[in-house]
Amino acid sequence: MPKKTTKKRKKTTKTRKKKKQQISFSPLLFILILIAGLSALGAYFIFTRLSLTKTPTPKQIKSINASHTKIKKKHLKIQSNKNKKHSYQQYEEEQRKENEFNIKINKVDLLLIQNLYQTNQKKVRIISHKSKLRYIHNNPYKFQEIILYVPNAQKFINNFKKDLKLVAPFASIKKMDSSIYYLLINGILTHRIVLKTKKIIPTKKAKMALIIDDIGRSIKKATQLLNLDLNITLSLLPYAPYTSKISHLAMLKEQDVMLHLPMEPEGYPISANPGPGALFVNMSPQDLQITFLQDLNLVPNAVGVNNHMGSRFTAFNQGMKIIFKEIKKRNLFFLDSLTTPKSVSRKLARELNIAYLRRDIFLDNVQDEKAILFQLHKAEAIALKKGFVIAIGHPYPVTISTLSAWKNTKNSHIQLIKVKKLTSIHTF
Repeated sequence: MPKKTTKKRKKTTKTRKKKKQQISFSPLLFILILIAGLSALGAYFIFTRLSLTKTPTPKQIKSINASHTKIKKKHLKIQSNKNKKHSYQQYEEEQRKENEFNIKINKVDLLLIQNLYQTNQKKVRIISHKSKLRYIHNNPYKFQEIILYVPNAQKFINNFKKDLKLVAPFASIKKMDSSIYYLLINGILTHRIVLKTKKIIPTKKAKMALIIDDIGRSIKKATQLLNLDLNITLSLLPYAPYTSKISHLAMLKEQDVMLHLPMEPEGYPISANPGPGALFVNMSPQDLQITFLQDLNLVPNAVGVNNHMGSRFTAFNQGMKIIFKEIKKRNLFFLDSLTTPKSVSRKLARELNIAYLRRDIFLDNVQDEKAILFQLHKAEAIALKKGFVIAIGHPYPVTISTLSAWKNTKNSHIQLIKVKKLTSIHTF
C-alpha cells in the first residue's frame, strides 16, 4: 500500500509541473505577440514616414479607402441613431458677431428690401450696388451706394420713412436732390440711394452660374431644385446620406454636380464643424491626399470642387497645393467659396495653371424671401456689369421657393449656364 501511494504522488507531481509549464507559457506567448505587434507597428510608422511625400499606389488607396469608409459609415450610423441632427447640419461657418452699429445697419437693410418689393412688387431692378469699408470708433461697417430702378419712387420713400419711424427710429432719410437720398444711422451716413424711374434696357447679354451647396441630406429638396427647370449645379457633401442617389438623379436630369469639399474653418471645433471627410491643417501630406481622393470617389461624376467652410484651410498654402495638384491631374476646376479674404486659392491656381473660379455673391445669408430676391437682382446687376456672375445658395425651403418665383421674372438679358462653362471665359 505505501508503494502505490508513492506512485500516485509521483504522478501528481508530474501533472502539477505540466500545468505550471502551461500556465507560464501563456504570458510568454502574450509577450511574444506584443513584441511582434510593436515591431510591425514600428515598421509601418517608418515606412509611412519615409514615403510621406510619395503618391500612394492605387492598391494602397483601395485598401485604405475600404477600411476608412467602413469606419466612417459605422460612425455616421451610430451618430444618426444617437441624434437626429446629422454631423453636416450646419450649412456655413458662423458669421462673426456684429457690433451694435452693424446690427442696426442689417435691420435697416432688411426694411429697405422689404419696402422695395412691397411697393414695387416684381418690377424692381438693381442697376448697381457697391459697398466699401468705413470705420466708426475703430469698428468697420459697410457704406453702401445703391442705384435702383423703381416705377414709383415717391411711394417707396414715403412707406420706407413710416417703417423706419416705427421699427428703426435711430435711422433717418435725407433727400439730396430729385433722385438721390442719404440714409443715416445715429446721424452717420451709411447709404447713398439713387432712384431711377426710367427703365434702363441692357444692350448686351450676360451669364449667371447658380450653385447650390450642401446637397446630400435630403432627396426631396434636391428633387425640388432639379425640377425648377433652371441650369443649377449641385455641390454634394461626400458623406451625406443621399449623395450617391442625388448624383445619379442630377445625371438623369443632365445637371452637373460638384464635390463640396469639407475643410477646416476658423474656430473649429467650438464655433463650426465641417463634418466627415474634412481636410485639416495638421494632417500629413499623405493623409490630405488620401482623404481628398476618398471624398472625390464618393462623387465620381463631379466636374469641379468647391470648399465647404474652410476659412482656415484655404489660407494654408502647403495643404491647398497638395489638393490643387490632384485637381489638376483629374482636369477638374476649383471654385473658391471665399469664406476668408486670406484664401491662397487664386495665387496657387495661377502658379499651377488650374481652372479657377470664385464666388461673387451668397444668395441666402438672410433667410427671407425678399432678401433672397434682392440678392438675385443684385447678381443680375453684377452679371450685366462684368459679363458673368457666380451665385451660391443653400437648400433652404425659402431659397427654393424664391428661385421658383424668380425664374418667371428673371431679367431676359441674363442667361443661366452651367458653372463649368465659365472656366473657358473667366480670367483670373
